[in-house]
Amino acid sequence: MDWTDYNIKNMNISIRESGYNIEIMFETEQGTSFMIVNSREGEEFWNLLKLTQEKDNERNTANND
Repeated sequence: MDWTDYNIKNMNISIRESGYNIEIMFETEQGTSFMIVNSREGEEFWNLLKLTQEKDNERNTANND
């Protein structure tokens, strides 16, 4: 299976718990919505996203000083 690259259009992400699953949806520039419906993968994705946002905030703070 080949990989397809997508650019994230925005960071408006919807998260909800559904039974034992976490559903994550977001929109790309191509208009494609993704949904990860697996509690472990969903949690890993969310943690990675939060870490990325924290690093971006640190960089922005350092650049503003």
